[in-house]
Amino acid sequence: MIKRGIGYILTIAGVLTFALTIKTIKSLSPLTIPETITNFQLILLGAVLIIVGIILIKTKSNSKKAKAQREIPIYRGNEIIGYRRE
Repeated sequence: MIKRGIGYILTIAGVLTFALTIKTIKSLSPLTIPETITNFQLILLGAVLIIVGIILIKTKSNSKKAKAQREIPIYRGNEIIGYRRE
């Protein structure tokens, strides 16, 4: 759950970083970006943030996977009639 939240935050930050490459948005933004940082570097930073964010959103936590995989058979005599999750 925490990974997904961080993933969403990183993805939004990446989109905002992309938006800062547009001159009109850059002039309206209260953020001051050093002039040594080029638009290409902002685009790369935004792309990395978006990719890492999407990876964090898409990955599932291992604890949920482990719980879902544990199934215990239900027997009636020698016959398995179903499974229950632990």
